[in-house]
Amino acid sequence: MAPSLASIVEGEGDEEALPVLVRRILLVQDPPGFADVRRPLRVTKAKLVLPGQLERYVELAASQIAAQGAILVVIDSDGELPCVIGPELLARAKVARSDTPIGIVLAHCEWENWYLAIWRQPSPWQAVASCART
Repeated sequence: MAPSLASIVEGEGDEEALPVLVRRILLVQDPPGFADVRRPLRVTKAKLVLPGQLERYVELAASQIAAQGAILVVIDSDGELPCVIGPELLARAKVARSDTPIGIVLAHCEWENWYLAIWRQPSPWQAVASCART
């Protein structure tokens, strides 16, 4: 059974776009990583940062994946410093599911820009690097 990836995102567009972005990045991996990319859970950042809410959604995401799966949380930093809020959110998420690999991604430039960069670059990794420089 292939590993699976559950995710948590903010908006309706993110819910549709993240699986496409992840699959596109996985196309350039050798060998391919997570083959079973689940439909993301959608929750606003304002709700997600409330006490107990991130933990609740991490548990819900974990229920979608097998033992060898992982969880990815992708939200905008909305002016907050990703280097501050990211580790805080990761610590909370790991308390909820210490048995599951979890990644927290806080886009400092609106993460919708990543989609535009993907289509302008020959490689998804170049696109991510391009966005990181802006």
